[in-house]
Amino acid sequence: MTTSKKSERELASKILSKVLRDKGFHFHTGMGAYTGIYATSLEQFSQLLEKVDLKSIEFHMGRTDFENWVRSLGDQVLALQLAKLKKKNPSGENLRREVLAIVKKRLDDLKRDLQHGSGKS
Repeated sequence: MTTSKKSERELASKILSKVLRDKGFHFHTGMGAYTGIYATSLEQFSQLLEKVDLKSIEFHMGRTDFENWVRSLGDQVLALQLAKLKKKNPSGENLRREVLAIVKKRLDDLKRDLQHGSGKS
């Protein structure tokens, strides 16, 4: 059990860590239409989802960019959750709310894992 708790903490720590700007998530509203907004951590990504242009969320969700970025952070669980959401095809503010709810729930789970090394990952 100790090894499992340690590995859960290590994975949570890796996923929650900041990345360099070039490895961050850069929000666009379309091809070649960079918003100038980027996130260098999952926490910051969550905060930006609340206020970034809805067109950006729709653009990136359609291209699986969110899934790919969180996977690059080491988070297969969140990537799969986002893939499932994409299949449901939500749109508009409903899309923003659902993406945000999934990301915030995952953040809470990761923070708990980091503190306790327990819970589901």
